[in-house]
Amino acid sequence: MPSRIQRDCLPLACQVLFLRVLFFSLPIYLGFTPFISANTLSGRVLKVLDGDTFLIRVQGREEHVRLREIDAPEIIHRKKVGQEPWGKRAKDFAQSLVRGRP
Repeated sequence: MPSRIQRDCLPLACQVLFLRVLFFSLPIYLGFTPFISANTLSGRVLKVLDGDTFLIRVQGREEHVRLREIDAPEIIHRKKVGQEPWGKRAKDFAQSLVRGRP
C-alpha cells in the first residue's frame, strides 16, 4: 500500500497543467473584476458631529461624511457609559483640524 505522501503527490504533468490553467485564467479574472474608482469631491466642512463624522457641503448639497478606518468614541452613547469625555475630546480635536476648511 502506498504511503500517504506518495498518494497525495501529484504527477509532474498535473502540476504543470494546474499552473498553466492558473496562469492563463488570472488575466481573464482580473479583466472582469469590477472597477473601483474613488471619486474625489471638494467641499467645505460645515459641522463636526463627532470625532469621525462631519457634515459637509458638496456641489450645493449637504452630505454626512464618516471617516474610514477611524473609530472615535461617541459623544452620547446610551449603552457605553463613560465615553462622553473621550468623545468630546475626539470631537474637539477633529474640529481643530477641519472646521470651516475645504
